[in-house]
This record gives sequence, structure tokens and C-alpha cells, in this order.
Amino acid sequence: MRPHVAARRHALVRPRPQICTHIYEQQQALAKAFHFFDKEEDLSISPEDFVSAVAMVGEVIANGMQANDPFTRDQIETLASHCPRDEHGHIKYQDFLDAFVVVDLHVSNADDTTGHPVLTDGAENGRV
Repeated sequence: MRPHVAARRHALVRPRPQICTHIYEQQQALAKAFHFFDKEEDLSISPEDFVSAVAMVGEVIANGMQANDPFTRDQIETLASHCPRDEHGHIKYQDFLDAFVVVDLHVSNADDTTGHPVLTDGAENGRV
């Protein structure tokens, strides 16, 4: 079973789980693509370069899988528009990549006093 990948809670946008999984699985490729566009070598790129880098990696994924791109242009642009920016309006791409982590959620049979199942993070008596 594949682990669920999600953006950390402090992220401004909650992309669909499939997009999160693709980003997490392609972190190295994305980092290389972002670095290619990072002319200043300051770990930040323009929103336009961010869109180009993610689209480029998406095309490579699609070619390898013989499938459609995992990201639509609109999804990439929406993601870019919600990424935190530095003082120059650039996206700090390492912070973006670091926001995607594996989350292993379990639904507990125990319920809280509402009668609904409790989501836990897998930790003993932990709650999300």
C-alpha cells in the first residue's frame, strides 16, 4: 500500500493527494529542474520559472509512464500562485519541496464522544 503524501499543515494550499504524491516522488527531479532555473543560485526562482520547471518534470513523468501529464498547467499555476514568496517575489523552492512529507493516517475504531471515527497519525493515542 502506498503511503499518503500531503503538504504540511502550514502550507497555504492543499493540493489533491495525487499531485502531492507526484511531487513527493519526483522531489529529486524537481530540485534539479528548479536548480536549472535558479540563475542566482539562491534557492529561489520566479513564479514563471517554477511553472516551467514543474511542467517540464510533468512531461518527463508522462513520457515515462505513457500517460497524461500528472499536472495540468492550471494546477501548476494555482500551486505557484499560493507558494510563499521572498522579498523579490520569487518562490523558495527548497521550502516548497520540504513541505511535502509522507503522512500515515489510520482510522481508529475508537470514537470520541461524538460517535465518529477518530483519525490518528499512527502514534499511540495520537490525534490529527
